[in-house]
Amino acid sequence: MISKINKYAEDILDVLDEGVYISDRDGYTLHVNRAYEGITGLTRDELLGSRVTDLKKVGKYDVILNPEIVQTRKPKSVVQLTKNGRRVVLQGHPVFDERGEVALVVTFARDTTALSRMEEHLGFQRELIKTYQKTILGEGRDGTLPLPLSKSSAMLELMDMVKNVSTTDATVLLLGETGVGKNFIAKEIHRSSPRFKKPFIEVDCSAIPENLVESELFGYAPGAFSGANANGKPGYIEMANNGTLFLNEIGELPMQVQAKLLRFLQDQEYVRVGSTTLQKVNVRVISATNKNLEEAIREKTFREDLYYRIRVAVVHLPPLRDRGGDILPLINYFLGTFTKRYNKNVSFEDAALQTLEKYHWPGNVRELENMLHSIVATSPNNTTLAPQDLPLSVLMNNESHGRKSLQDLVAEFEKVEILKVLRVTNSLARAADELSIDRVTLYRKMKKYDIASPSQG
Repeated sequence: MISKINKYAEDILDVLDEGVYISDRDGYTLHVNRAYEGITGLTRDELLGSRVTDLKKVGKYDVILNPEIVQTRKPKSVVQLTKNGRRVVLQGHPVFDERGEVALVVTFARDTTALSRMEEHLGFQRELIKTYQKTILGEGRDGTLPLPLSKSSAMLELMDMVKNVSTTDATVLLLGETGVGKNFIAKEIHRSSPRFKKPFIEVDCSAIPENLVESELFGYAPGAFSGANANGKPGYIEMANNGTLFLNEIGELPMQVQAKLLRFLQDQEYVRVGSTTLQKVNVRVISATNKNLEEAIREKTFREDLYYRIRVAVVHLPPLRDRGGDILPLINYFLGTFTKRYNKNVSFEDAALQTLEKYHWPGNVRELENMLHSIVATSPNNTTLAPQDLPLSVLMNNESHGRKSLQDLVAEFEKVEILKVLRVTNSLARAADELSIDRVTLYRKMKKYDIASPSQG
C-alpha cells in the first residue's frame, strides 16, 4: 500500500489547493506542486535543483524558511510577497530521518491576497464609520451651535458668517491663534452644509513627517516605496470623497506638496504616489493656520497661488481674551462635560468664576478646557471651589496683577498658599509642618493677611 502511495505521490500533491514546496536539508529544491506554481508565479523548471539561498539572491523570494528550520528543528511561518504581487502565508515543517536529523523541509503556501485586500477595505470602511460617529451622525444641519457656547457679539457675528458660507462649496480659510477653536468651526461648517452626512476628515499637517505628507494626503499605489503596503493605500483626500477635508495647520505643508494640492483644488483630480492613474473626487476643503501666510509668501515658504485658492472665504477667530461673554458659557459647558464623565459634583463660588473671567487665557479655549478637565479630575466629590483653589497660573497672571508690585505679588502668593493648606489640614500645627515654618510665623502671617484660624471658622 505504501509503495502504491509513493508511486502516485506527485499526483496526490498536484490535486491539493495549497501550494507545496519541498527542499532538502541543504536547501536544494526537490519538488513543487501545481498549486505552488499558480500561487507564486514561479515554474518547476526555474526552481527544481536550485538552492533557496540562491533563489533569494536573484530576487525570486524575499524571505526563505529552510535554513532556520534546519537549524532550529522547529516549524516556522512567515508572510511572503511574491514577484506577481501576491501575499502568501508560508508554513514550513521539518521532516526527520531515522537518526532524528532534519532530512527535508516541507513548506505549504496559502494565497491570502484576496483576504488581505478585504481586510484593508474593511479597515478603510471602519475609519469612515468612526468619522461618521464622531463628527456627523446625530448632529443638526440648521447652522446653529449644538450647545450655547457663544454669547459674545464677536462670535455671534462670526457664526452668522459661518452659516452663510456653509451652504456653498467655497474653500474656507480659518485664521486665529492656537487654541481658539478652529477645528470646532470647521466641523460646524461641515455640519451645516449639504455634505453633513458625508465624511469629515481632519488632518493635522504639522503632525505628519515631511517625507510622508504626500502619500498620506494623496495615497499611494502598490509597491510605491520601501515599506509601503503591498496593496497600496487610499489617502485622506480619497477618504473625504463627497465630504469635507479639513487641513489644520496648512502653513506647515512642504512646498512640493503645496504644488500638488493646488492642482487638486483646481480640478478635483490627483494621482496617487507611484501611480499614473488619474483619480477624481468631490471634496470640499477647509484650511486653518495660526501663521501669517502673507509673510510666509514673502519668505517663499508658502505658494501665493495656493493662498488665493484656499481663501475664497476667510474667517478670523478672535482670541478668548477678546470674547468675555463666552467665558462663562464655556466654563459651564466643560464643567458639565467633565463632571458627567467622572460622575462628580464640582462647582465654583461666584468669586472663583469672577477670577476666571478676569484671566487673560493665553492658551484660549484649549487652555480653558484642559484646566476644567484637570480641576474636575483632581477635586474631591461634592466640592465648591473658592478662588484660592484655582491654579496659580490664574491667580498670579490676571491682568490686574500687571499693576502690582513684586512685594504685593509675593504677599498674594503667600496668602493663597496658606489658605489652601489650612483648608486641607484644618489644623495650625499640620499646616505649619506642611509649609515648613513654625507655628509663630504661621500665626503672624495669618494675622497679617487677615486669615481666620480653623477653630474660628
